Amino acid sequence: MNFYILVEGRRTEAKLYPAWFSILLSNYKRVKSLEEVSDQNYYLFSANGYPSIIHTHFPNAVKDILQVNKFQYLVLALDAGDYGYEKRYEEVMSFAKKENLLNENYKLVILVQNVCLETWFLGNRKIISRNPYDPIYKEYLEYYNILMDDPEKMQKPKEFEGSVDSFHLDYLRKVFAEKNITYNKNHPGHVTEKHYLDEIQKRTSDHPNHLLSFQKLIQFCNEVCNG
Repeated sequence: MNFYILVEGRRTEAKLYPAWFSILLSNYKRVKSLEEVSDQNYYLFSANGYPSIIHTHFPNAVKDILQVNKFQYLVLALDAGDYGYEKRYEEVMSFAKKENLLNENYKLVILVQNVCLETWFLGNRKIISRNPYDPIYKEYLEYYNILMDDPEKMQKPKEFEGSVDSFHLDYLRKVFAEKNITYNKNHPGHVTEKHYLDEIQKRTSDHPNHLLSFQKLIQFCNEVCNG
């Protein structure tokens, strides 16, 4: 069993997914070239942004898969952003149907990160300070209590200048700063580690209706393990 994963970003996603796969799919090895694929391998390609991940790299990935003929899955991982989970998912599916990219030789798996990867990271309750010192962090927590409510359903305050995903990113940075940790997309650090992933999974175990898009990733990994 092998899979090809196409990720939207060249920074966080390109580092996070290999780190998490080493935990969730410990028997799988990443290969750097298509020629190396044998069994229990995955190949990761960074599309370096949206919409190129859909319009350019998705068709190219299909060509790679059909040429190599050793992949059972093609995974697309991309942010929902302000667009929303359902619309982003449908955008990918509509494009796949229009361009005849659905093929019986592989299964297409669409992982829409709702709203973005930083949204998933806000699911770790252990890192959330209940009485923060930072007044802006306090305002954020009063606006939307991510300890109690699903981070994926969090919108932005009206006065926040920026997108929903940029608000989630700023919220996460405030959370980390309270613990004297710097969150950097180029060097995501703590979020790639097992203890952090475990806490997000614990969140979804305690609240099965939270972080549903994150749960899609876990379901995919379970399917691959059991396949």
